[in-house]
Amino acid sequence: MLVFGALFVGRWAITKLFKNTNINIAFRPATTTEKFLRHKTLYTTPEYDRSGIYTISCKTCQKAYVRQTSRKLSTRRQEHIRYIRNNDPKSAYSLHILNHNHEYGPIQDTMTLIKGGEKQSMLLPLEQLYIHTMHNKDELIPEQTPHEHNPIYEVLQNMGRTPQQT
Repeated sequence: MLVFGALFVGRWAITKLFKNTNINIAFRPATTTEKFLRHKTLYTTPEYDRSGIYTISCKTCQKAYVRQTSRKLSTRRQEHIRYIRNNDPKSAYSLHILNHNHEYGPIQDTMTLIKGGEKQSMLLPLEQLYIHTMHNKDELIPEQTPHEHNPIYEVLQNMGRTPQQT
């Protein structure tokens, strides 16, 4: 007698195939206890290796610059620092540091990922909401202002639904 092992899928079709033979079918479940008990490794990405909406703060006045990036935060920060060192005001942040002779600090003290992991289509409206919110709280560097007046942002702010950090 021959025994054949099969996954517990389509049990009746398989048994009909071997009905008139000398082969017995032993079924086993596709999901085993081992699969439930096996340790699952969580892959987490460090904050500065992620993309999304970020703030980078001035070490001197504590005001922030808000922007989005699809690249790593660490890469984007290096670009800001390069602009400052080369006296090249390509961003509002580098312009602020250069115009006011302020200091920038280490990444862990000045850069924060506000919202990561969003769909690309959601980054721009969320970025604008954060800029508007921080501008109204006077937490934004003066070189960066909201692009346009949008009453939706005011409604959200008045409802107490300002964006939360992740």
